Amino acid sequence: MIGQEFETVRIEISAGPEDLILDGNKLIITNAERRPENEHTSGIWSLNLDDNTKTKFELILKKERKFSPLGISLLKLANKKYLFILNYQSKENPEIICFEMYENKLIEVKSFHNELIKETIVKLKGSDNIRALDDVNLLIASHPKILKFIGHAKNKVKLSPFVIYKVNLKTKEKHIAFDDNDTLLSVGSTAISYKNNLYIAQIFENLILKVKLK
Repeated sequence: MIGQEFETVRIEISAGPEDLILDGNKLIITNAERRPENEHTSGIWSLNLDDNTKTKFELILKKERKFSPLGISLLKLANKKYLFILNYQSKENPEIICFEMYENKLIEVKSFHNELIKETIVKLKGSDNIRALDDVNLLIASHPKILKFIGHAKNKVKLSPFVIYKVNLKTKEKHIAFDDNDTLLSVGSTAISYKNNLYIAQIFENLILKVKLK
């Protein structure tokens, strides 16, 4: 499937919306400026998918430190919501911060520094974030040309293709759900489906791509 066949909308947001998670009708988005020539900015945003309103969460940390969010997961427990966010302070010092989530505020509960346990589901070249499409299928973003990815990280003019795969957990079969053929977006990193639309995050620029599925 080639991107030009689809109706698309570019949604502007803060720089580096690398990862996102769906909470009802809202996307919760991690943002961090990753280009060394730019001033580092970061934060967590929500995007209402029904009216396109955007809100930046107030972040309350137990101790001040560099905040560079890279991954996100949502847990609902006993009428409360918790966000687990990978804070990539440096290669040597990553941590996972657990926040209790309120309407417009995130309060740190605890941080973790344990290694993560990984399980191989399917082998994809340059695979990135994974999101559930339904009870059986996953959406997995992939960067098939790693050298072009590195080139784009150094120079935004150099494009880097990405592919969104649909992977069946039972059969392990994979199919291409979206491939823009390097024309609409570079380094797509996460894909989420909502009301027959695909929302695709990416690593460096200040936008999310909305794709209307046929």
